[in-house]
Amino acid sequence: MSRINAILAIQALALAFLLFWAGGLSQKAFYGNCIDQKIEHCLELVSLTESDTSTEVDRDVLEELRFYRDYKEELIADMSQEHVAFDEEKVADFLKKARNNSYYERDYYASY
Repeated sequence: MSRINAILAIQALALAFLLFWAGGLSQKAFYGNCIDQKIEHCLELVSLTESDTSTEVDRDVLEELRFYRDYKEELIADMSQEHVAFDEEKVADFLKKARNNSYYERDYYASY
């Protein structure tokens, strides 16, 4: 009987690991989708201003677009580490704070 119990315990651990791993993927996918929405929104604003010859593209929009593109993977990792809730408003708050964070700014502006 102990052999069967050991096999069942190993299977239970393997199942728990798979569920944990799959949950992590869906969390990262959610964060990635939120950032993708921010990128799409910036692109929409850029395309709207490009179609109007009298309006220049707002520099802040271009900086925001560049920030989300350049730091997408790092932002996803940071949100996972901080356990940001599966809530678009919570993610938006985190991203807003991240854009204003000197840690990101230092690395971001040093590259230009």
